[in-house]
Amino acid sequence: MGQRQDSKLEQPRAEPEIIPPRDPRRRTPFDDPDWIAKVGPFGFAMLALAIGAIAATFLLMLVGTLLLIAVPFAASLLVLAIIASLLWPRRR
Repeated sequence: MGQRQDSKLEQPRAEPEIIPPRDPRRRTPFDDPDWIAKVGPFGFAMLALAIGAIAATFLLMLVGTLLLIAVPFAASLLVLAIIASLLWPRRR
């Protein structure tokens, strides 16, 4: 297998430049604590649409869960009613 020819650690060619956190050369819009975006009519409509989509999804999941519980329960009640009608004697 290959062996290292030079076992010494390689020294960096230049020292890294350390930029302090609040340096003006490194500014982003998120550095300003007073920067707040205003929501316009289009943004408000998109927000309302997103909230409506989430609410509709939640409602569909809730209805689906209730159907998963209600259908087998109703089927078992129907089967029990049929069995009970076959086993009990009829009155004349």
